[in-house]
Amino acid sequence: MTNFEKLYGMVEKMPIIDTHEHLDAKESGSWENIDVINGLLVSCYVHTVLCVAGMRYDWIAPRPVAEKWKAIEPYWEDCRYTGYMQCTHAVVKDLFGIDKIDSSTIEQLNDLFLKSLKPGIYEDILKNKSNIAVSLVDFDYECDRKFFRSVYHIDKFVMPVIEKDLREVENDTGIKIRTLDDWIEAFETDLKNKIKKGIVALKCALAYVRPIHFRRVSYSDAQRDFDLMYAHRFTPSHIFENHGAGRDFQDYMMHHICKTAEQLGLTLQIHTGILEGITNHLGNSNPELLNNLFAEYPDLKFDLFHISYPYQNSASALAKMFPNVYIDMCWAHIISPEASIKALGEWIELLPLNKISAFGGDFGGPVPHLVYGHAKMARYNVCKALNGKIGSGLMDIEEAYILAKRFFYDNPVSLFGLSKEIL
Repeated sequence: MTNFEKLYGMVEKMPIIDTHEHLDAKESGSWENIDVINGLLVSCYVHTVLCVAGMRYDWIAPRPVAEKWKAIEPYWEDCRYTGYMQCTHAVVKDLFGIDKIDSSTIEQLNDLFLKSLKPGIYEDILKNKSNIAVSLVDFDYECDRKFFRSVYHIDKFVMPVIEKDLREVENDTGIKIRTLDDWIEAFETDLKNKIKKGIVALKCALAYVRPIHFRRVSYSDAQRDFDLMYAHRFTPSHIFENHGAGRDFQDYMMHHICKTAEQLGLTLQIHTGILEGITNHLGNSNPELLNNLFAEYPDLKFDLFHISYPYQNSASALAKMFPNVYIDMCWAHIISPEASIKALGEWIELLPLNKISAFGGDFGGPVPHLVYGHAKMARYNVCKALNGKIGSGLMDIEEAYILAKRFFYDNPVSLFGLSKEIL
C-alpha cells in the first residue's frame, strides 16, 4: 500500500466541517417535480458548464428522462472531465453503483435516484456517507442544528432593494425606517436577533453585483444617498421596482458592518473569485480590492471563499500579509481540482497552518447527494497535496494526517467558534 493510499484511508474516516452550503436547512420531506436530470445531473454548476459548452434550455421541457438526456448528452461528453462532472460521476458510482451515465443507464439511474428521496436522506448522505460533523448554511436561521449552523447575509443591508427590503427589515425588527440612523439601528437589531438564533458568521456575496472595493465615505454622503433612495420608497413599483441606494451609502454600510462584526467577534465570509452563472464581471471579485478592509479592521477575521480562483495567488499573498485573512476551499475542489491541489501544496510551505479551511460543498436545494461527491474529491485533493510533501521528505504520514485534520476540522471549528461538541 502506498503512502497516498494509507493517508487517504485515514482521512476518509475523518469527520469534517463543511464551511458553506445552500441546502434546504431542514429536510423537506417533499421532492415534487424532481427527476435525476434536474435533481442531480444538471445541478446549478453542471448546468452552467453545459451552457458554456453550447447547450440550450430545451431539456427543461416536461418529458421523459430519456428524452431529456438526448438533449444533454452531446454537451455532457464535452464536459466529461471537468471537476463538476467528476463530482457527479463519483455520486452516481458510489451511491447508485452505476459506472457510466449514458442512454443505456439513465432510466435505471432515475429509478434509483427517486427511491433515494425519502425521510432520513440528510442523515444518510451528510452524516453516514459524507461524515460531515456540521455544515454552515446560508440564510435560514431556523435550521436543523443536527446538521447545520446558520450564516447571516449582510447584502440587503448594503444594497437594499427599495420597498421590498425596507419593508422586510421593518417587519423583522419593528423599527420604522425613515432615516439612515433608523437603517443602522435596524441592522444592529436584526443582527443581535440572529445571534440569539445561533448564527456563527456573516456572509457577503456582493461581488456578483458590484466591485468589492469599499471606500471610506462620510456620514453626510451616505445620508444623501439614503435620502435619494428613500424619496422613491412610495413611488409605484412598476416605475422604480429596483431603485436602491447609491455607492456612497453602500460603502458606508459595509464599513459599519465590518466595525460591528469586529466588536462582536464574528468572522466575515466573502465571495471572491469566479462567479457562478453565464457572464458577469470577474474583476469585481478580486480579493485585492478588499485590502483596505483587512488593514482597517485588524480584529475582524475575513474568510476568503473559493480560494479566490483564479486569483488564488493574490489570496495567498494577502493571507501571508494579514493575520486576519483566511482562505476557504469551499466550491474550489470542483471548480478546478488541479488548481486546488497546487494551491494547497504551496500554502503548506507559505502560510501558517491555521489559515486554511479545506471543504465547503456549496450546493443548494433539497437534494444533498452532490455534497458527498464534493467531500470525496476534497479528501482526495488534500491527500494528494500532502502526499507530495511526504514524498519530498518534508513530513511523515502521521504529520500529514494531523495537517489534514487541521484543515478539515480544527481550523473551521476555531475560525467560526463552533462547539467541539458538534461530533
